[in-house]
Amino acid sequence: MLLMATKRTPTRRKLTSFTAWQFYVSFVTFAIGFAVFGITVSVRNWQNDQISRTHAAQKIAAAQQSSPTAQAANAPSVVPPTPDVIKEYSVPADAPRYIDIPRLGVHARVLSVGLARDGSIATPGNVHDAAWYTGSVKPGQQGTALIDGHVSSWTSHGVFYNLTALSAGDVFSIERGDGSVIQYRVVKTAVYDAALVDMSAVLSSIEPDMSALNLISCTGDVIDGTNDFSERVVVFSVQI
Repeated sequence: MLLMATKRTPTRRKLTSFTAWQFYVSFVTFAIGFAVFGITVSVRNWQNDQISRTHAAQKIAAAQQSSPTAQAANAPSVVPPTPDVIKEYSVPADAPRYIDIPRLGVHARVLSVGLARDGSIATPGNVHDAAWYTGSVKPGQQGTALIDGHVSSWTSHGVFYNLTALSAGDVFSIERGDGSVIQYRVVKTAVYDAALVDMSAVLSSIEPDMSALNLISCTGDVIDGTNDFSERVVVFSVQI
């Protein structure tokens, strides 16, 4: 009996050792496979991102070639104002001077614009500036103020490049010429077809009887043969 037990013991040890080795090999194989899968997914995502960027660049390049005259005539400046220029910028005491949007990392001058020759609201002459539409009330007054800005130029991101990232509850502020600061809370962000924007709604408060400030910019795709975009993004906000 003892001899039989002695002979069986090594066999069990070998079996146990072999089983452990199989488990180890299986685990390592699984780990390597999982890592390879993760790397493959990451590479594919990177490739897709690069393809999207390439397509966007091709579309913009095509639009540039098809409308060089319009580009030269309408393109805003892409030269960023220096910190000193921004600091020294002045406006009347009750006019908007700066806009600050922490969520987007925006601190920019607010210029003043009226209507363009075609009857549309004019835009700032520099992609890094925003502009208050003088046909609307001044920020802080009863009613609705409107500020616009560029999403981008052919070569540079504009002040409102990431405007679509704003969502309900985000807060931004306007500093007036006298140094007073007015805060606004985003209520809604909406995207419209460029030809279907209801400007009466854009120039109205989304919450009746509350002072408001709405922001508007371009978004979507570049329309072939033009310098324009296919959509508009509007951020509706109320004073807090």
